Amino acid sequence: MLTETPLRKLLSGVPAIPVMTVREVQESTEIAKALHAGGLTVFEITLRTPQAWAAVEALRKELPDACVGIGTVVREEQLRQAHESGVDFAVSAALHLPLVEAAQKLELPYLPGTETASEVFAAREAGCTTLKLFPAVASMGMDRLKNFAPVFPDVDFVPTGGINSDNFRAYLTIPNVLTVGGGWMMPKQVVADKSWRVLEGVARELVVRTAELT
Repeated sequence: MLTETPLRKLLSGVPAIPVMTVREVQESTEIAKALHAGGLTVFEITLRTPQAWAAVEALRKELPDACVGIGTVVREEQLRQAHESGVDFAVSAALHLPLVEAAQKLELPYLPGTETASEVFAAREAGCTTLKLFPAVASMGMDRLKNFAPVFPDVDFVPTGGINSDNFRAYLTIPNVLTVGGGWMMPKQVVADKSWRVLEGVARELVVRTAELT
């Protein structure tokens, strides 16, 4: 049985998490504002570019009611910086138990990445019961999640990696999926054209299509 945790509370009812890799801080802020206007309120900023921390600061200023997380965390000092920056949660692509311990000491909600049953078991034993499934599609995620459900009834997942407009609803219908993450709601051409109203519409359609599942 699932118990309420700070991370589960943050992500419960969230249609999808836009996973953003920042090229320009201003552009990322406009993207987030458009998606937020369309009904998406949780964002993950990956640490794949040097502009990530500046983007976090900008989003927290421009969208104070949004939930902002930092992703691609690989070092403990990044968790400490995340905590000092006031982010709401942190994400890693893989399971590294020292990072789990560091996040717990900071009381920072943390979403580690897992793929195998052994990794899920280790994360669960370390106190993590909401986990990122990555890479979701490449690892035959739908079947994997269904097989995990009876073995780990107290664990839910955020599939990421290969999630798109064609399959996201199928993932959301799986009972042990809390939400999904990805970048499909930020079409490259729409962003390149700076068509923020169009982007808002993409987000709004995503929210509507998710609501139809309930």
